[in-house]
Amino acid sequence: MDTAPVVRVAAIQMCSRQDQSANLALAAGLLQEAAGREADVVALPENFSFLDREGDKLGVIEDIKSGPSIRLLREFSAKTGIVVVGGSVPLATPDGKRVTNTCLVFGQGGALCARYDKIHLFDIALDSAHSFKESRYIAPG
Repeated sequence: MDTAPVVRVAAIQMCSRQDQSANLALAAGLLQEAAGREADVVALPENFSFLDREGDKLGVIEDIKSGPSIRLLREFSAKTGIVVVGGSVPLATPDGKRVTNTCLVFGQGGALCARYDKIHLFDIALDSAHSFKESRYIAPG
């Protein structure tokens, strides 16, 4: 009887904050740890590179070719041959007033092989004093 090949998947958990450099340094270390555990696929969480109040993502918009988060993911995948599911990074929208919440997947060798822009945004009003509206600063995919 044939057996299916084993694929090792590492799911990285982080508590990202407003310091993009610190978040990326932490992510790099966790990616290396996953590589050391022989992962074939590594998945980072949503907003792994930056997490703050709604509008602050406008200050850390990344270029899809050379942004710091994207460079980290591409170089890691190219160096290790591990597929990386890049959580999400903020990319520019045509109007420049919002960002996309974009998940990028880099295949073995560092090639971009998939992109998903978050469609269903998190808009909620708990009461008059507590609300969160992603759609104010994030454009749906």
